[in-house]
Amino acid sequence: MHLHIFLSNTPTKVDNSTKTVTFDMQQCLPTPLVHSSVPVAFYKRQLWTFNLTVYNCSDGTTYCYLWHEGIAGRGANEVGSCVHKFISEALKPVVKSLTMYSNHVLYWWSK
Repeated sequence: MHLHIFLSNTPTKVDNSTKTVTFDMQQCLPTPLVHSSVPVAFYKRQLWTFNLTVYNCSDGTTYCYLWHEGIAGRGANEVGSCVHKFISEALKPVVKSLTMYSNHVLYWWSK
């Protein structure tokens, strides 16, 4: 069986009022990362760093929001604050429709 892809020669119209983004929490990172032959340093309490990555599918840009557990946790309020900051600062005011994907969940917003 062969897969055929047909590309159209007609240019597509770019619509700046519709955006699609994906976001996800990445793996928690221990800070500082300890590589030591002394096992005592490994068992000390480490500070955890969180990373929320937002990818704008419309223009291919990536935004990373980093914070450590001394500032905030990794709950719904913290993730929601990062997504709100992305929407208010990174997206143009021209956007009228926003589609967001996260862990196979679809969020849709329209003005």
